[in-house]
Amino acid sequence: MDIMQRYHAAYPGLTEVFSIGKSVQGRELMVMRISNPIDSSQAPKPKMKWIANMHGNEATGHEICIHFIQYLLDNYGLDDRVTHIVDTIDVHIMPSLNPDGHEVARDSACGRYGGRENAAGYDLNRNFPDQFEGTKQRIQPETQAVLDWLDRTHFVLSANLHDGSKASAAAIFHPPRPVPTPHVIRLAS
Repeated sequence: MDIMQRYHAAYPGLTEVFSIGKSVQGRELMVMRISNPIDSSQAPKPKMKWIANMHGNEATGHEICIHFIQYLLDNYGLDDRVTHIVDTIDVHIMPSLNPDGHEVARDSACGRYGGRENAAGYDLNRNFPDQFEGTKQRIQPETQAVLDWLDRTHFVLSANLHDGSKASAAAIFHPPRPVPTPHVIRLAS
């Protein structure tokens, strides 16, 4: 993504841009890593990742990731909270897991139309193996790239951004635990 390359050029001491693999149609699955220092000579820091645009027609998460990158970098050294995040957390942001679907998505085309699936017609959200039952589908290149990335990089916190006209997502815990609703609502307001 050109915008991530531009931010990397503007903030080379805080960023790294890399691909974790390719989509069905050969588009790079780009990630921006933000941390200070960006080199790995320091003690390891906890790693968090944000992935968006698993459904290519869900553009809001994609835009939130781009704006999050911009916010962290433009406010580093100016805002104490942002500086603390970048200094203490290794942040990985992938604005689009489904760049093929994003490329063909159309305005106002919700549901199973206009880029929701990848170029091979798979819903990537349903393509990851279940921790107990595996998967009955052929694992797609985008899914495999994330699985390989997870094998190489041990994240302590992850977010997968979805959107729609009326959507709310909460973590599912195994074994199931109650979600701390008042805390979640307070964070969202």
